[in-house]
Amino acid sequence: MFSGLLVCADCGSKLGYHFNQANHDITYFNCMGYNRGSRKICTSTHYIRTDFLEQVILGEIKRLMKFATLYENEFAKIVMGNSIKTAEQERRAKQKELNSLIARDKELDLLFEKIYEDNTLGRISDDRFSKLSVKYETEQKENEAKINELQAELDNE
Repeated sequence: MFSGLLVCADCGSKLGYHFNQANHDITYFNCMGYNRGSRKICTSTHYIRTDFLEQVILGEIKRLMKFATLYENEFAKIVMGNSIKTAEQERRAKQKELNSLIARDKELDLLFEKIYEDNTLGRISDDRFSKLSVKYETEQKENEAKINELQAELDNE
């Protein structure tokens, strides 16, 4: 359950899941940077047994539950504060994506005008103009749908 979540405190390499060769019930995580051929990143094996890790995590969950029980209002404020921060970050990301899509929409309008002029002046063939115009129109329709969706989500929030 911890695979991909654990990293070495010293070198930042991922901790890999392993089991004891003699007793498959004993499982552990160890630093992947310790024994990488000639590129040893870590000088020590850095390992943690899975059963010990589970005990530590369970202890932290119990400690958090005790805090939540004893200080319910403070805990609620902390959780709500984190939720508000997360929601604000998501809103900013959506706004950034929306601005990017709006800018691309304007850029596509300019590109379409340019290929129209190039086609009129004979710089590009009618066949090439058709392919490019279809491509730009398709992208613009997809962007328009995303813009409307993001705008609705932001308005909802």
